[in-house]
Amino acid sequence: MQVNQAHVGNYATPRKRPSAVLIAVAAAVLLVVLFAFIVPSCTAQSQITQNRDRLAAYADTPVDTIQAELEAKRAADKLTILEQAQSDGALSFEEANELFDGTVLIGDSRTQAIDDYGLLSSDHVVSEIGISLYSAGPLVDTASNLHPQRVVLSFGENDMILNGGDPQAYTESLRSVIAQVREKMPQAEIFVTSALPSSEAASAEKPALAAWSAYNDALRAFCEEDSGVAYIDTAAVALEHMDLLEPDGIHFQMDFYHPYLFAIADAMYR
Repeated sequence: MQVNQAHVGNYATPRKRPSAVLIAVAAAVLLVVLFAFIVPSCTAQSQITQNRDRLAAYADTPVDTIQAELEAKRAADKLTILEQAQSDGALSFEEANELFDGTVLIGDSRTQAIDDYGLLSSDHVVSEIGISLYSAGPLVDTASNLHPQRVVLSFGENDMILNGGDPQAYTESLRSVIAQVREKMPQAEIFVTSALPSSEAASAEKPALAAWSAYNDALRAFCEEDSGVAYIDTAAVALEHMDLLEPDGIHFQMDFYHPYLFAIADAMYR
C-alpha cells in the first residue's frame, strides 16, 4: 500500500511540555514581583489612612494644645537621650547637641570651656573670658540672634571678685540681665545655674570666691520670687567633682562638664 507522503509531511513535530520545576520557578518569580509591588502599595495606603485619621482627630483641637503635645513629645525624646547618656556616664557630641537643641548657654570662662572642649557646637554657647553680669549685654544681643527656646545664664566667679562677694549686688545685676533677656527673647525659658565653688587655695588667694554658697542662697531666693526663672544647682555637681579642678583651683577639666551638662538638661526636661 502506498503512503501519502504529502499527508505525512503535514504533521508538526510534537512540542515538549514545560517541566513542573520550570512552572514552579516561574510562579515563584511572579509572586515575588507581585509582592514587591502590591505590599508596599498596601503599606503606603495604610499609612496614608492612619495619617488622615490622625489629622481628623486634631481637626477641632486648639493649636496651642497640639503645640503643647508636640513639645511634650520632644521633651520625652530628649529625656530618653539624657537617661541613656547618664547610663553611659558621658555625652557624645551628637547627644549633647540634640539635648541642647534650641538652648543657648550664656556665661564666662567656665561656660566657654564647654565650647573649647568641643562638647557642644558654638551656636549653643555664647561666652567671654573674664565677663560678669555687669557687662553681659552684648552676649544677650548675640544670643538673641540665635532665637533660642531656652536661655541658661551661668555667671558668678568674676561677679564675686568685682563686687567683693556681695550677694545682693549679684542678684541686682542678674535682675537687669534677665530683663534684657525677656526684652530680646520673650519666647525663651530662663534658667540660672548656681555659682561654682573654687579650691581652698584659690579662695585664700581671692577671698571673695568663698562667697559662692551665700550667692547661691540669694539665687534660690531670687528664683522663688521670680517664678519665670528656674534655678539649677550645679554647685552640688561641682562639690562631687572637686578633684577635676584645674591647677588654678577655679576652672574645671573636661570630664566635669559631662555631669554638669546632665544637671542642666535634667532641669530643662524633667
